[in-house]
Amino acid sequence: MTIATRRVNWVLLCLCAVCGCSDRETSQDASSRSAAKATIGFANEVWKVVDSPSGATGELFVFLSDGTLVKTSSESIPEVGKWNFDGACLKIIEGGLPYDADILALNDEEFRIRCHHQQGSYELRFVPAEPALPVRPVEFNPAEHSISASGSDPAWLLKVDGDTGYLRSAEEGSLKFTDGVWEGEDAASWWFIALRPIEGGIDTLSLIIRTERCVYADSGVEVSLRATLIRNEAWLQGCAIAGRPRPVSK
Repeated sequence: MTIATRRVNWVLLCLCAVCGCSDRETSQDASSRSAAKATIGFANEVWKVVDSPSGATGELFVFLSDGTLVKTSSESIPEVGKWNFDGACLKIIEGGLPYDADILALNDEEFRIRCHHQQGSYELRFVPAEPALPVRPVEFNPAEHSISASGSDPAWLLKVDGDTGYLRSAEEGSLKFTDGVWEGEDAASWWFIALRPIEGGIDTLSLIIRTERCVYADSGVEVSLRATLIRNEAWLQGCAIAGRPRPVSK
């Protein structure tokens, strides 16, 4: 969804805060309500509570476009409810209890509503939730996995399987490095070193992988391992992924 589209939706949704929610019938037919619902800017996004009088800070809300509300946190079991927006009023059902909500603000930085319960009214402020990437535990041993690391500018791809590394690049094609070993750099980093005999000496390749958020420049895909390839005094940056554990030979 583009920023421009979300701003249009923001103008539409803020009318609820100005006019207030009402149970009055409108002239919109079912198809119009469905079309409005399909373009709601807060739907199908993960929102994190940052301001709440009830202590719900940190909870995650997802308003799915089919009318399902999912609420969860790191310390609770996900709860499923319902929601509906008819272009004038946001209605929410949590734990079987329905209530209305006024939309006070909706933009790329925040989503703020005023909830009206029987016990009283209060405001909730949300911000877009950052994606939570899976993080390898400290006991993760890359020597027990196949590792695929790659980067761009210039493009390179290194696959490590056991003690062997296969490096591909546009400049040199495919190269094989053997006798590789993994060593722990610290609690979240590992260093792979392998060799390749060349005329008059040895070609050394090093790969450092670290448990750190990394985004592939070409695809925008996010992973949880950052990679650094060191060769011929050049340091090339990229990302890495770990495959399933390698079978243990008997």
